[in-house]
Amino acid sequence: MTTRLERLGKRNWRQTARQHGTYGAVATTIRKFGTVGDAVVAVLAQAETAMRLTEIHRQVTSILDGPVSLSSVMTSLARNCKGEGKPFERVSHGRYRLRRTDGTGAPSTG
Repeated sequence: MTTRLERLGKRNWRQTARQHGTYGAVATTIRKFGTVGDAVVAVLAQAETAMRLTEIHRQVTSILDGPVSLSSVMTSLARNCKGEGKPFERVSHGRYRLRRTDGTGAPSTG
């Protein structure tokens, strides 16, 4: 125990290099406001069924032809799926689709 305390007191610690994960992409491109949201709408408009978040993110990245952070796609979906008049609906955990309408703008029942 004493040797551990003495070692801490010397302050000659070695700092190891940080290992960065490869999950998601770090977007270095500054896009015009609403670009990611518009791409999410385009992706879900083409889908025949509900889509997983990871697939939506992959297609948004393809549409915008560059890296898009996963959190940007998640934020767009989360902000636009709760409440009336919002374009998306969350079908289940991590799955989204465009809100169905019956032609009058009201959500359909089926």
